[in-house]
Amino acid sequence: MRILLWFIVFVLITADTFSLELGLAPGLSAKNALLYLAAVFLAGRFIITRTFKVQLGGVHAAFLILVTYAVITLFVAAYGIAYPRYKFLESAMFLKGNLVDHYLFFAVFFFGPRTRDEALSVIKALIVAACAANFITVVDASGLIHLGVTEVGQDGRVQGAMGEQNQYGAYIIAFLPAMLAYAISGRGAMRAVWLLAAMISLAALLMTASRGAMVGLIFSAVWGAYLFRRYLSPEKVIIWGLSAFVLISVVVAMLSLQFGDLLKEHVLQGTFTNNATEASSGRTELWGPAFSLLMSHPWALITGFCWDAYAHLLTSVTHNHYLDLWFNLGLIGLFAFLFILIRVCIFARSTCEIATPAVRAQLIAFVFGLIAVAGAIFFVNLYSPWPYIWAYIGATMRLAIEERSASAASQSSAIRQAREATPAAGVRRGAVRKPSPALSSGRGQF
Repeated sequence: MRILLWFIVFVLITADTFSLELGLAPGLSAKNALLYLAAVFLAGRFIITRTFKVQLGGVHAAFLILVTYAVITLFVAAYGIAYPRYKFLESAMFLKGNLVDHYLFFAVFFFGPRTRDEALSVIKALIVAACAANFITVVDASGLIHLGVTEVGQDGRVQGAMGEQNQYGAYIIAFLPAMLAYAISGRGAMRAVWLLAAMISLAALLMTASRGAMVGLIFSAVWGAYLFRRYLSPEKVIIWGLSAFVLISVVVAMLSLQFGDLLKEHVLQGTFTNNATEASSGRTELWGPAFSLLMSHPWALITGFCWDAYAHLLTSVTHNHYLDLWFNLGLIGLFAFLFILIRVCIFARSTCEIATPAVRAQLIAFVFGLIAVAGAIFFVNLYSPWPYIWAYIGATMRLAIEERSASAASQSSAIRQAREATPAAGVRRGAVRKPSPALSSGRGQF
C-alpha cells in the first residue's frame, strides 16, 4: 500500500508541475483513478482482514456532514430554487472533485499506512514532492534551466506547480515547516540538503508575491510558537529567529537581482498602503456584496444559499475559503470545516507530549503548516493544493495514532514487567523470613 501511495503522490505532482492533462472521462482522470483504486484496495483489505476500526470519528463525522449537506443543497439549488444558469451535472461534478475526493484523499492516506514508519515514509514522499516542484519552479522561472513549464505573469508574479500564485503560495507554506524540521533535526549532509530545499521553497514563495501566503506564514510562526512554548526555550526562539532572519535575508538578496521590482511593488508597496482595496488586491470589493446578500437573507446565515450558489449569484470566486463555505453552505458547512482543522491540530499537539523526538518534530511542523494554510485561505480559494493537504493531514493523523499506540504498548509492557518482578522479589524475601510449615514442624526433613 505504501508504494501505491507513493505512486499517487508522484503522479499528482508530475501532472500538476508539468500541466499534464490526464483525463480519462468526464470527472475522471488518471489521478482520481489511482485514488479510487487505493480506496477499493483498502476496502478489500478491511473486508478480508476484518480489522477496520473507526479512529478520529469526529473528523470523519464532520466530513460526512459537510458532504451530505452539500449534496442536499445541490438538489435544492437545482430543482427547488432553480437558480438561473445552475446546471446540476456541472455542480455535481464540482462537488465530487472538491468535497468527496478531498475526503477520499484524507481517508486513503489515513487508513493506508499501517505503521509509524509507513506513515513517516508517506509524509516524506509528500514533502519531497513539494521540494521537487519548488525546485523546478525556481530554476525555470529564473532562467537557470529553461523547461517552459512555469508561467510568469505580466506583473512578474510566478505561477508554479499549483498554477495561480496564491494557491501555489498556500501549497508552499503547508510543507515549508516540515522541511525546516528535517533541517533542524538532520545531521551532516542531509541537514544541508533540507536547508537548501527550504531556501528554494522560500524563494518560490517570494516569486509568487502571494501576500496571503506570507501573512499565513507569519501568523503560523506567532501562533505556533505560543502553542508549543513548552518545547521552545527562550534561547531556541532567539537562535531560530535569528537564523530565519538570516535565511530570509539571503534569499531576498539573491532574488532582488531578478525580481527586485516585484518584491518592492507588489509585496512592500501593496502591503503598506492606506487603501484597503489595494492592500487586499480588490478582495474587499468582492466580500462586501457577499456579506450584504447574506445579511439581507438572515436564514442564509445558517443554511447558506446552497452548493456552488456564489458563482451564479455574484462572481465566480470569493477569494476567501471561509466566506465561500459560509455563503454556499452556511454556518453548518463552515463549522464542520473548522472543526476538522481544529480537531486534527489539537490531536497532533497533544500527541507531542508522548512522541519520540523525530515524530514530535514532524507533528509540530504539521501544526505550523496547517495553521499557515488556515491563515492563507482567508485570501484565496484553493483547488489544486487540497489533495496534497488532505493527504498530508491523513498521513500525519495516522502517524499520531501509531505513536500513541506505541507509547501505550511501551507503558503496558513496563507495568507488566514491574508486576512480574514484584511477586518474585516478595517470594525470595518471604523464603528467608518465614520458613515453610513443613520445615518448622520437623515434618518432611531428611
